Amino acid sequence: MNETNQPIEKRTQTPVEKTTNAESTNDLLSKYSDEQIEYARVWLATIGNMNIQKLVATRLPAGSPIDIYDEGSVGYPTNVVFLDAETTAQGMVVYSSNHNGTINIYDVPSHWQLNPNKRDPESIRQLTQSIVDTAHVKAIPTGDPQMVAKLISILTIK
Repeated sequence: MNETNQPIEKRTQTPVEKTTNAESTNDLLSKYSDEQIEYARVWLATIGNMNIQKLVATRLPAGSPIDIYDEGSVGYPTNVVFLDAETTAQGMVVYSSNHNGTINIYDVPSHWQLNPNKRDPESIRQLTQSIVDTAHVKAIPTGDPQMVAKLISILTIK
């Protein structure tokens, strides 16, 4: 009995069918920009929270202050992206892309609740410099294309 005569559950996929499935997966993301795909993949790899209504990507140029509220802040050494949901309680990440499947993550606090005597410019400079100095590299997997597409559908880029 050849494979075509077997019940459907016993048949195996032919190489052509496998290619078609892979192509349909790629087709799912082909209508999106590399930038949109990156933002969604970074969110999935770093935060993973899919229970959000909105994902916002804000691009900040090199030199933008890390602490926008206080004098003395060090600026980011390179262009960065600030990704967050509608509220930072749902997650946020600040990163720069290395354009090789990895990112540099800057551990920026979601709220700057500093003791009043720590708000002097030198303390702010030291704190924000330590954020730059402790940035760490993370590999970003390609992830599930359907989840990536779902996040892109709620993505706003500023």
